[in-house]
Amino acid sequence: MSTAPTFPSGNWSYQTRIVSSNPNSTYFGYTVAISGNYALVSYRDKHDRAPRFIGVVDVLKRNGQTWTPQAKLTSPDQNDELFGKSLAISGDHAVVGTSGAAYVYSRNGQAWTRNAKLTGDPNQPNDGFGLTVAIDGDTIVVGAANWTNGGQIDHSGAAYVFGRNGTQWSQLDILTANDPDTGSDFGCSVAISGDHILIGASWADSGAAYVFGRNGTKWSQPDILTADDPQPYSGFGSSVAISGDHILIGASGLLDQRGAAYVFGRSGTKWSQVDKLTADAKNPSVHFGYSVAIDGDTAVVGKFLNGPVYVFQLDQQTWTKKAELNNGKDPHPFNDTFGQSVAISGDDVLVGASHDSQSSAYHQSALRGAAYVFN
Repeated sequence: MSTAPTFPSGNWSYQTRIVSSNPNSTYFGYTVAISGNYALVSYRDKHDRAPRFIGVVDVLKRNGQTWTPQAKLTSPDQNDELFGKSLAISGDHAVVGTSGAAYVYSRNGQAWTRNAKLTGDPNQPNDGFGLTVAIDGDTIVVGAANWTNGGQIDHSGAAYVFGRNGTQWSQLDILTANDPDTGSDFGCSVAISGDHILIGASWADSGAAYVFGRNGTKWSQPDILTADDPQPYSGFGSSVAISGDHILIGASGLLDQRGAAYVFGRSGTKWSQVDKLTADAKNPSVHFGYSVAIDGDTAVVGKFLNGPVYVFQLDQQTWTKKAELNNGKDPHPFNDTFGQSVAISGDDVLVGASHDSQSSAYHQSALRGAAYVFN
């Protein structure tokens, strides 16, 4: 653990820096997820039998302000480099995505046990199934952005919905756009909150996101969300998050790759844009909105190359910046990717920085990575 950063963080303060105890790890913090007292952090581990890396996920448990490893999750496939490409956690259930599958782990006491392997269409092995995942309670969403609709519309994308009955997970539905288009990337990002599923489609014209509502065990035809100021190649929908009546959509390519994040609110059954979030002029951003997370009235927006990460809170009708989160290095050395992945649960914000290093040399062996906790 390192000492606290020298940068002010507004009402949000630095708590700890988490690093892997595995001496062979690299890119720790590539993806992160958090729910209550448990967090997931992915990294790459040197394969014992080959000169390559495999994906690994650490389950961390909080005790006070300390987060310690409780379990290490690995793929049944010992050559799976993409294991942990996507992560989600809700209560006692964690989902780890990879190319072609998503694995479900459940906690029993101190043990996390793999109890399901979710897969998509066996006739479309390269549909991207598993590269994006989300979970809320007993419902899991898995994106498949390269899925081909009816064998006719190439790479129009889909998202699969799975539900739990006891210890069994089964497919409930498959969601597609009501206006499918070739290469729209529908499913490139997914999120769920209660009875609503949010699916990003960053290559649909100027980008879009689709909101599906639950109707029994099925999901209704979606509302289509677009920016009030649509721009080609903005990346709108490349990252999405939802919490109750609030939606956060990243557009990390907007404004010559500076980026933005859009907030939508719900009134009855209608969703509409209520705000647009951008970085301060004093902190020129690169791909602002690359990562987004939201919980209640608090939104978190990260960038791709380095921080700060911004925290916004709803103040009456406006989302106001409350904090800029940093890792304590000025400037961020060698593009440490602080903020490439973000997650929030209650008052806790988890930030991944897979290229974080204590070394002044920039080479792969130095890129151990880290995850930072703020609250």
